[in-house]
Amino acid sequence: MNNFSNFIHSKTFMHKMNPSLKLMITIFLIIMIFLPIGFFGQLIYLLIILPLWFSSKLPWKRMKAILISCSVMFLLLFVINWIAFKSPSLIYLNSNIHWLFFYDNYGMLGKNIITNVCTPADQPDSPSIIIPTNFHFLSGFLWGGNVDTTCLYTVKPTDSSISYISISSDDFAGIPGIAKNHTLYLYYTKNWYCLSSDVITNTTYITIKIFMMVTIVSLLVSTTSSVQLTFAIEDILSPLKYLKVPVNEWSMTISIAIRFVPSLLEESQKILKAQASRGVDFSNGNFKDKVKAIVSLVVPMFSVAFHKADDLANAMEARSYNPRYSRTRYRSYSIQWYEWCFFLFITTLLGFMITFTAFGCVFAPFSWIEAITVLG
Repeated sequence: MNNFSNFIHSKTFMHKMNPSLKLMITIFLIIMIFLPIGFFGQLIYLLIILPLWFSSKLPWKRMKAILISCSVMFLLLFVINWIAFKSPSLIYLNSNIHWLFFYDNYGMLGKNIITNVCTPADQPDSPSIIIPTNFHFLSGFLWGGNVDTTCLYTVKPTDSSISYISISSDDFAGIPGIAKNHTLYLYYTKNWYCLSSDVITNTTYITIKIFMMVTIVSLLVSTTSSVQLTFAIEDILSPLKYLKVPVNEWSMTISIAIRFVPSLLEESQKILKAQASRGVDFSNGNFKDKVKAIVSLVVPMFSVAFHKADDLANAMEARSYNPRYSRTRYRSYSIQWYEWCFFLFITTLLGFMITFTAFGCVFAPFSWIEAITVLG
């Protein structure tokens, strides 16, 4: 964690940028990361975040630490999804979705396009087919299982060995042969070790989001000192002063909390080594012994934290600090024209992404896996 929180002095573009604009850009990028844009949208974000990271000349060990952490998170999420999710990936695409561009090669990760609806008496070899004209279903791979992709059945399966996904017929309004308020079923079988392609797609999608969030936050704290961050928070929250909100106190509290993180992490390492030298074993023993070992670490940490807070309060009081007084700044952070241009670019991109999401626009250069991540 200490790799993510130390400020590095340098003279790069990100280091010299106005801290208020830098913090606003970070917030906008995080908002964009949460938007359901799909893998293509994530590629756009990576083409913005990674050049900013490498142009800031940050040490490679920090990126290495982020990659290792995200790899562990990927494995953890993959195992959880594998255990919890055993269904084939399935999504309904209708005319309300606006494809900005969409490849016809649906089989990149999936294998079937379902466009048939069968009656209960139909058999796969001779179905009575209703061909819809304005929708289709997409189903992915199911390793360790089998999906009946011949058609959607109008009767719930009675065989206990067959699983199903139910779909409301309200989505098929206007299609002949399908009654309203009816339910259609997609049949599939699965084993205990069954793996759905949806597990891989969604795990990768979420892990990339986590990687981008950790990277952009690490970039902010690595190129912005605690003093600059205080000024940035105070500037952004300054309009709240008209509502009698104590902005100065809030910004000072946040900056002090951020400043304490690396200091407390360093103290925790010292306490850990000191307790280990006294014979405390943090890795071996039963549950009761591990709880005692953790207590021997947590109690001194609280004591150190309270002592540091008390010393800081005394130092600020000795200097007659009062957040309610009008205070001048030692440094004035100007904004260059190219910083305004970059801020305008990020703001415009955020506006476009929100608009595309609100109007149901989907980028899909990577086939139907975009639909699974964006609309699934």
